[in-house]
Order: sequence, then C-alpha cells, then structure tokens
Amino acid sequence: MLEEKNRIQRECLEKEPPFCTAACPFNLDILDFTAKIARGNFTAAYRAYRDQVAFPDIVSRLCGAPCRSVCPRRESDEAIRLSDLEKAAVSFTQRKEPNNYNLPSKRQRVAIVGAGPCGLSCALRFASNNYEVTVFDRADRIGGKLWDLLPPEIFLRDIGQSFAKARYTLITGRRIGELSEIDADAIFIATGKDGASFGLRPETGVTPTKRPGVFLGGMLCGSDPAEAIADGMKAFTHIEQYLKTSSMPITQNPQETRAFVDPIRLGQTSAGPSARGNFPKADAVAEAKRCLRCQCDSCKLRCDLMQYYSKTPPKIADDIYATVHPNSLFGGDTFAKRMIGTCNLCGACKDACPVDLDLGNYVLEGRRALQNMKKWSWAYHDFWIADMRHAMGEHAREVRFAPGRNVCKTVFFPGCQLGASDPDYVLESYAWLLERDADTALCLSCCGAPAFWAGLDEEFETARKSLEQDLASLGNPIVITACPTCTKMFARLFPGMATRSLVSLIADAGFKPERAVNGDIYAVYDPCAARNDDDLPRAVRGLAADAGYVTEELSRAKSNPGCCGWGGHVSIANPDFAKFRIDRLIAQSPFPYIAYCANCRDILAKAGKPALHILDVIFDLGEADRVAPGWSDRRKNRERLKSKLGQGFGGEGNARPDPNAPLILSEALRARISDDHILEDDVLETVSFCEAGGRTVTIPETGEKCGFHMIGNLTIWVSYIPEDGGFRVTRVYGHRMRIVLEGMWNGRRVDPDL
Repeated sequence: MLEEKNRIQRECLEKEPPFCTAACPFNLDILDFTAKIARGNFTAAYRAYRDQVAFPDIVSRLCGAPCRSVCPRRESDEAIRLSDLEKAAVSFTQRKEPNNYNLPSKRQRVAIVGAGPCGLSCALRFASNNYEVTVFDRADRIGGKLWDLLPPEIFLRDIGQSFAKARYTLITGRRIGELSEIDADAIFIATGKDGASFGLRPETGVTPTKRPGVFLGGMLCGSDPAEAIADGMKAFTHIEQYLKTSSMPITQNPQETRAFVDPIRLGQTSAGPSARGNFPKADAVAEAKRCLRCQCDSCKLRCDLMQYYSKTPPKIADDIYATVHPNSLFGGDTFAKRMIGTCNLCGACKDACPVDLDLGNYVLEGRRALQNMKKWSWAYHDFWIADMRHAMGEHAREVRFAPGRNVCKTVFFPGCQLGASDPDYVLESYAWLLERDADTALCLSCCGAPAFWAGLDEEFETARKSLEQDLASLGNPIVITACPTCTKMFARLFPGMATRSLVSLIADAGFKPERAVNGDIYAVYDPCAARNDDDLPRAVRGLAADAGYVTEELSRAKSNPGCCGWGGHVSIANPDFAKFRIDRLIAQSPFPYIAYCANCRDILAKAGKPALHILDVIFDLGEADRVAPGWSDRRKNRERLKSKLGQGFGGEGNARPDPNAPLILSEALRARISDDHILEDDVLETVSFCEAGGRTVTIPETGEKCGFHMIGNLTIWVSYIPEDGGFRVTRVYGHRMRIVLEGMWNGRRVDPDL
C-alpha cells in the first residue's frame, strides 16, 4: 500500500500550478489573488500582489500579460483580464505601506551593479531580509529603462513606497570597471540591455556564472522590463542559497505545469464586463469570479465523498495508509475507518482522473487490509453479507432450465435485488424472454458484490465459485443481466464471458412499451454502475420515448450522476453521508425520475422522490409514487418470486409460510426498524428467546415485557405485549455489538444459549 500511496501523492495533479501562474514571470499565486478580489478584499489582494512582484504599480503597467495566452477561458469566451485586476488592486487598496518584519541582521554583504528595475527588485528583497546591500549605478539616478517607459512620478513613487521600511546603500554616478573593485560576499550584475557583463556570458533569465558568488540577470540576459523585475527577485533566492551553502545553484528551467481543467468547468463560462482598463470595483469583482481556478479537481467534481470530507486524493490516501499502519502520531487508532467505509467504490474518481489514479481501489485495499488485521468494523457489512447469503440460500436461490428443456443458449440473471424490489419485474421479464427464446434458462442468485465491497476476499471467492458452478450446470450460456452492478461484477468475476443487458435486448428487439403516456416529463437517472455503458442509457431513453415520455437530463452529466448510496455499504457505515448524497441526487431535477437499477429506484422512492423503474414503463407494472419495500419485505419478495416462478413456469411453487405471523407491528414501527436495518425475523426471534427463557422485565403500568437477544453480532431490544396468540411489539432498538449474557436472571440460573 505504501507504493500506491506514494504514487497517488506523487502523480495527483491537484497541486499543479494553474496555467496562468506557470506563465507568469513572477509565478504569482493567481488563485489566491483572484479569490481575494472576488470577495471584494482589494487590500489583501494588493498585499499578496505586492509581496510577489516587489513594485506593484510598475508591474501592473508594464506586464505583457502572458497569462492571457494560456487562460482556458479564451476557448469559450474571453481570457481573464488579470492585468486589469492588478490595476484594480493597486487602485482600490486602502493601505500601500509595506510591513516591517524586523528580521535579524545578516552578516553577509551583497553588491548589485545596476539600479534599474532588475537591480532594485533584487536589492529590495535583500534589504527587506536585513542583509547589508549596496547598489551601484553609473548614472546619477535610479530607474534605468523605466525612464523611457513610465512617468517618473509613477515609478519613483512606487519604488519609494516599497523601500519605505527597507534600508540599503545607493551609490550613483559610479562606473564599475572590474568586479575586483567590489568588496562583497556575492555580486548580482543587472546592467540592462547591452550593459557590461564583465567578461561573463549572459544567458536567458537569472544566470549563475562560473565565478563563485557572481550572478547575471534582467535585460542584460534578454528579459523585458517586467521579466527583469521578476529576475531580480529570483536572483535573491539563488544568491541567498549561495550565501548559505557556498555552492552555486544550477540554472532552473521556467516553471512548467501539468494542470488540467475539467470540461465540466469549461462549460460553466460567461463573458466578463465590457469595460476596459480601470475596472470599477463591482466589475473587478465580477471579472475575478470568472476565474475557473485551474487546478485539477475532476475527481472531486464527481465524487460526493471528497466533497463531503473536503479532502483530496493525496490526503485520503494518506489517511487510509495511516489507518492501516497506525503509529504513535495517531495514537495507534484506526481513525479513518468511517471514511474508508463511506466510499461506494463506484469508480468515478478513476474515470475522471487524467493520470488514471484509482483511489477507489486504494480504499478497497484498505478495507481488505483491515479485514486481514481483524480491525475492520463488521457492523458496516454484517447486514449486507447476511442479505447476500439469503439471496444465495435455499429459500431464494433458483437455477434451472426453461420448462421442459435441458439445454440453453442464454440464461436470465436478474440479480438479488430486482425480485426483492418487485417479483413482477422478474416474472414479466422472464416471460418475455421465453417468448423470444423458449430455451432461456433462469438463475436466481447474487453476483457477490456485497462481499466484494466489504473486502471479504474469501466470502467473495465462495460466491464466485457458487455462481461458476451454477452457470456450468447450465452449460455456460450467454448471461442476460437486469442489473448494471451485476453486469459490472460479471466482467470482474468472469472476464471474457458474454453478457447482454435485458433492457438493451428489449430495445434492440423493437419491443413497444405497454405503458403509453402523452408527454409526461421525467428525468432519467443513470446509475453509477452504467457510467461507461453507452448502449444501456441510450436504450432506456429510447424505450421511454416510445412510451410517450419526454425525458430530461439531470443537472449533473451522465458521466457524473452521483450514486444513490446503495453501493459499498454506505448507508450503515455513514448514514449522514447517505442522506447528504440522496438529497443532492433528488435536487438535480424537479421532475419524477426513471431509473434502470432497482436499488436506485427504491432508494429514490424511500427518500420521497417519485420514480419509475424502466421495467415499469416497459411492462406497465407500477406507479412512480409507490412505496419502496422494507428490508423484511425484500426477503419475502425473493421467496415469493421463487414460489411464483415454480407455479407459473413448470415448478412446484411451494411457498414458505410467513414466519412472522405472530408479530403485530404498526406501519410506523415497521418502517423504522427497516430504516435501522433490523429484520422482522430477528424481532420475532428475540421475542421467542425472551419468552422461552423468561429473560424479560415487565412494566406493571402497561404490561409490556422488555428483553434483548443477540443474533450474530447484532443485539436487539424489544418491548412487547402478548396478545391474541401473538405479540404486539411496541418498541424495537438494535445496536451492532455483542453483550455477554449472564448465567443468572432474576435469581435463577438460565442457560445463556437458550
């Protein structure tokens, strides 16, 4: 995991400088600068600008704005007018006086030859850091080339303001013939275009020479006046390094960037103010707000997890590694387990990443590692694994050929949740498939996704082998899937196996939906598992249009719909995040939704969003406002499905009696325990345990009996009243922890395992 963590932190582009900063000779932090102006804080923007350009009024007038040629906004409307924003910061600041940091004096002496823009900016940096600095110039005035470019009252005032708290020695009218005339620890030569180089070879930018402690820069090395000021500041960095280490630095190449701007951001463009030159304050603020803030955030734009935790991939990877490999810094605690459990492993981050980093896979590796260390929270996945086992168990699993057949070319695999949502989804779909091909076999089981999401490799392998045996018993036919997650899991489980989507198959067959409406508007919700599938989303929209629906797209693009919160066990690991996610999903459109994942449809309906499954449209099965089944009902639906398949498709159809008949529950209580992922089977088992062992406390005023029972790792507390041969349950509470039962109860010995 360490190698992958380091790769994520090394290759992630989130800290790459934006294009404008890389092109700027001063490497101005433009993101910070524009953010301050966007907030209307011109004084803070001015200070940030002054600190990086030395002479703000001069630079704002002389800068050639190389940033404009690299601004991505030029492709859509107009590049950000940063030079005008710089002028606005200078104009509207309320304070120009520089700060006095009162740094300790340095013993080294620095000499600068040339009092033009380059030499002065270098002198300002050294003087501000309390070095002993002397500036020589053959002319009797400072400014050099600035006299030909700007009115003296502007640049002299700006220079005077910048040096207000910095002290240096200025010697004008002095021509230096040889460097030996100068007694200093380091020398910077900034004599201007065609100026003296003292036999040293100028190169582009700041040039460390072969002579120790001697540097060249500015217009002498081909820079324009604004670049010359930047050279002076860069020279300070090089010279100070030499003074501290006595070694000459290597010439550095211009700053480059791998910055990436997501196309989503490029689509969020608007033309700026029409005014030129001196912006009014309001226009300057509006122009600053047009900045795209060009740092790579493609994964964050698509990942609700990163937005919820306000963390980038390098930080998340670091937290995961520290959780899996705790040390004394974090007290040895696995502190980021909840965050690790919050990822739904949808793969959106990898699909969006321009350098192909797979943070979701790193999260999964973290879960696997914690599972192996026995430190992963079983509470996050225990319910889901039990649900998977039910789908693969005797009461729900069914693998068989079509009625009267013993061979098949195709098998219908609806997955564990389609029939749990509504048995008619599977019954109608299978009936249609049999009409098309009477040899179509059937396999009711689970693809193993819950075990995969939990990082339980052994459990996942068991599910894979079971499914492999089921398909082998049918002759390994083509698999027709009805669930996008199952389709995705089959590609992982059995690479190369042929699969077809049920909905795509129906669309390709030219089937006309039975439901007919006249222009009802619905938004199509594309599940995260179908993100890289082009055929299925197109088929869904085509079938909806054939039924008369007008379909709208969500505010987030198909490649970035957001997850419904089912995948990855999120709803138990982090209920607050699950609500955050579904609320955002619902807010994307005011219209009802059409989904083509049963899980998505039910999650939307449970949150109060009217939603149809595409099979509702195809076979006219249900309305958008129908209630989603609870967890106990989902299991009953699976069992009813197996029974109905037997009754209607050549089997025996033995339905299992409802084991929860003795329970009397209000609808509100049924809904609440379902929200808490507690099954009615478990409530009945708890009541039966309490009754059989006498492990109850009775409330005299109401006659309620109270007790608890452990089912696996889940402890359930119940309050109930015996009534008419059954039990009226009044309260249920469960927590995912174990309580050790004592051997004594009310003064008598009781078998804890009863």
